[in-house]
Amino acid sequence: MLSRLCRPSLPVSTRVPTGLARELDSLFGDLLAGFPSFQLAADSARPAIPALNAYEAGDALHIEVELPGFNRDEIAVDLDSNVLTIRAEQKREEKCEDRRYHRRERMATTQVRTLTVPADVDASRIEATVADGVLHLTLPKAESARPRKIDVKTLPSTSEGSRS
Repeated sequence: MLSRLCRPSLPVSTRVPTGLARELDSLFGDLLAGFPSFQLAADSARPAIPALNAYEAGDALHIEVELPGFNRDEIAVDLDSNVLTIRAEQKREEKCEDRRYHRRERMATTQVRTLTVPADVDASRIEATVADGVLHLTLPKAESARPRKIDVKTLPSTSEGSRS
């Protein structure tokens, strides 16, 4: 039984076919067409890890990032000059003195995603929550970026007697 567990795994390809990558980029680009500056900085030729969804709803942008196995203290979110960086880092410092591993795949890991967000995000009101392995970021739009109704006023009409 142990010999079956210790057999080398077959390599798993993580490459996305070029045609499919272009099609996915196009679909994702269409989704964010309203925010042309909202771009992924990851290489589109390979799947980005951690995976994320980014969408607009109401007066905010929302980003959901899959970070299974990471707790709140292992996740950092930074915004600097409209560049949003999401970093999750696990450090595993297990003492192995009394163990002889046959396979050891659970090691320290770091996952980082960087996105450029629109300039019209209100950075002081960004919120981040994590539950069930998913980080949810809410980036409210700045007041200046929200649609608003502009009242049309009537100027007082000039009196006919003032014409010369």
